[in-house]
Amino acid sequence: GWIAVLLLAVLPCRSQTTLREQLQSGGIPASSFSKAELDEIVDGVSANKGQYVYFAYLRTKGEMLTGYPHLLRYDQNTGAILRSELQLDKDDECCGAPDGIELVDDYILLSFHYNPSASSAVVLDQRLKMVELFYGFWIRRVAPNQIVMIEDMMHFAPVHPERLEFVDLHTGAARELYPPKGDVLRKHFPHENVIHM
Repeated sequence: GWIAVLLLAVLPCRSQTTLREQLQSGGIPASSFSKAELDEIVDGVSANKGQYVYFAYLRTKGEMLTGYPHLLRYDQNTGAILRSELQLDKDDECCGAPDGIELVDDYILLSFHYNPSASSAVVLDQRLKMVELFYGFWIRRVAPNQIVMIEDMMHFAPVHPERLEFVDLHTGAARELYPPKGDVLRKHFPHENVIHM
């Protein structure tokens, strides 16, 4: 019983709040939203860059997320709000709980959480239009419009072989960086394990 209590104490909890409350906490005016929208319970994330506040959310019904992600960009200088609803292909596996927004040069990356070893990253342009969808997490900018991320892993697998992927956001090209096939260190690693097992 104590283990369960400790686990619940350290697991991150997301509070369910109304859209009105989340907009207010982000400093986004609620005037362009209907009362029905503002009263909805949502799960959302936000980020700021310069004059812009970005916000993404999914509606909730009880404990379930519903519908497509809703996106907005608020210009603090002009007061303009750009709104969009992310329409995904039925074959695209997206979107769990909104997990974060990364602002990388010309792009906005929305992360959606599936489990501790899998997430999706939706790449948007500045008009909030989807450019690409990648599967991975721990996104890090390495050069202009280029990122490295950890590829999704099989959850509850006995071993999680971490793989890094390089993504050029401008071209959409992605390639695995680590562990490269034929790499001397990769071949040496199983022999090192045998010694210590």
